[in-house]
Amino acid sequence: MSMDAEIARIFETLYELLDRYEMSRAPLQQYFADNLVRINRAGYTWEEFERGRRELEADLKKEGDLQPELFRLFEQLCTQYVLCDSAERAAIRARVADRKNLGCLIRSYADHLAAQIQHVQDTPKLRLALAAVSIENCSSDYRDTLTTLADLYVRAEEVGIEPRRLFESGSEFATDSHTAGACESLARMLRDFGTYAVVTERRRMGRPYHQA
Repeated sequence: MSMDAEIARIFETLYELLDRYEMSRAPLQQYFADNLVRINRAGYTWEEFERGRRELEADLKKEGDLQPELFRLFEQLCTQYVLCDSAERAAIRARVADRKNLGCLIRSYADHLAAQIQHVQDTPKLRLALAAVSIENCSSDYRDTLTTLADLYVRAEEVGIEPRRLFESGSEFATDSHTAGACESLARMLRDFGTYAVVTERRRMGRPYHQA
């Protein structure tokens, strides 16, 4: 199977699975719509909101958790992405941007990988996560990208991986232009990321921004 055909197969399977995933998450979306507006009113607190959200998510997972299958497809897509030429990578980013919520899910895959980095031998997971960030291309809020990258950078340091070189290498697959999420250049962000204040903040926190 050619690379183009393999990527097409991944997206076909991904779109079908995403339809099912979004349908399964509909009760959670309704929960947000019904309860976010209640916070700090009539004694309803953020803590209560979060407790209810966690309980609902746990119940939904019992009915069938599609996230692991989504993450397996993201792994395949990220693996293909780094093997592509620049035109094919641009096409992948465009297809992801065209599908609502897909970019955020791919970035959540990078967050998932950050939590999976436990040893120096997990360097391939960091590379996959950087590919995922590149595919998502800071398409929503650049602050979400910053915190994801900070978790990856500092987690790598914590287990003995030198992240600077890997981030610089990852910049070769990233865009060097303004993104929808107000990042001037994701490639430059990756090259210089060790100098960002969010890295220092993440080190001081001693815990990830994004919990697995």
